[in-house]
Amino acid sequence: MKHVCCGGGELFVYTGFPVQSAVIVPVGLAPPAELKTRIDEGSISGFYVEYSNIPVTPGMIHFSFTAQ
Repeated sequence: MKHVCCGGGELFVYTGFPVQSAVIVPVGLAPPAELKTRIDEGSISGFYVEYSNIPVTPGMIHFSFTAQ
């Protein structure tokens, strides 16, 4: 999954099913950039990825994930 962004924020990853746990693997993301997952128990269709310290250039996060 790729998402154009910079700085910090969050995005919702739609899976179509309730998520109990999720693991993300950053692709080409250098420190101090960070990605974390957040599961909302009330969500019935996915999970959130919180990102921070994303530089203006390239201004993109790229990650793969597994969820169950």
